[in-house]
Amino acid sequence: MSFPIEVVAEVVYVLGGVYQVPREEISKRIKDLIDDINPDTENLESLLLALDYYSESKLDFIDCLLAAYSLKRNATILTFDKKLQNFIVKQAAPNQHIHLASPE
Repeated sequence: MSFPIEVVAEVVYVLGGVYQVPREEISKRIKDLIDDINPDTENLESLLLALDYYSESKLDFIDCLLAAYSLKRNATILTFDKKLQNFIVKQAAPNQHIHLASPE
């Protein structure tokens, strides 16, 4: 079964924004669903890490996903968002090279 990350992002947005479900509960329920259906999802490790970040931080889910991509895949993130940049730097392992750039 496929489980697009875009669908997860929409579910997180609706549960948090419309129904005011706590972040920790959203993260737990989506992880439970992932465990139950064992989806064929590209970037599953990044998705699970993003759910952890979402439950632990004040960042929106998309920023958590970008942080997870940056740290799991060494992806370069282009952003003006200083809060996101600081979060990524704080989450990085001591010897991990971080690729951050501000768009110009």
